[in-house]
Amino acid sequence: MTRIYRLWMACCLLLVVVGVAQGGGMPAPFPLIKGASWTYRGQLKWTTTAHSVRQAAITWTMEVTDVVHRTPYAAAVIRGFLTDLAWAEPKTPRSDSLLLWDSNARYYLLQGDAVPRILKRLRDQHDRLEGLVDASQQLFAFPLACGQRFGDPALVARPDGWYCWSVEDQGTVALDGITGVRKGEYPSFRLAFRTNPDHQVLQFVPGVGFSAYSYVHHGTVAEAEFKLVATHGI
Repeated sequence: MTRIYRLWMACCLLLVVVGVAQGGGMPAPFPLIKGASWTYRGQLKWTTTAHSVRQAAITWTMEVTDVVHRTPYAAAVIRGFLTDLAWAEPKTPRSDSLLLWDSNARYYLLQGDAVPRILKRLRDQHDRLEGLVDASQQLFAFPLACGQRFGDPALVARPDGWYCWSVEDQGTVALDGITGVRKGEYPSFRLAFRTNPDHQVLQFVPGVGFSAYSYVHHGTVAEAEFKLVATHGI
């Protein structure tokens, strides 16, 4: 374990504790602030209806459009969460996802019909929020460590580590030339969700967010490979 990694983890743990102690505050390792955005550039590959493969370079923005606090939870409405790029084409619209976290710094990713339903419950002061989320929706938790798995307990128990989010690696990454991010070496974690038909990988940098995303379908061609090029408001 490198010295820079130990220092970052100590800071992250302190900031999580401070955020929770302040009651509903955001755990600082992931700067989910209303108005914050992350811009990525990369390549898409997709298969057309005529069964030909096309590719294009595009720019993609992930942004926090709202944040809702409701003890012991908080949730960020994210337009264009990176997983929208799976099976995407250049004109694929950005959808709204919900990244919800609790006072134990556990993060849950909610998408599709669950987004308006969970937001409605969070905003209803009479809702006791029982059963709001479950383990199958968990994306990760702080502090991160190599070997952690998140998701449906039955799938987390699989010996191969597939069909759940897994922290496959931890180390450092050089972030250079990214607008809004100070140049330097940062701790980094590789989170992957691997299945028989496809896999997707998120590279997470505490204090910055996701620095890269990739998706590959193992049959019909559908691929996405993106890297962070700019941040705003984090």
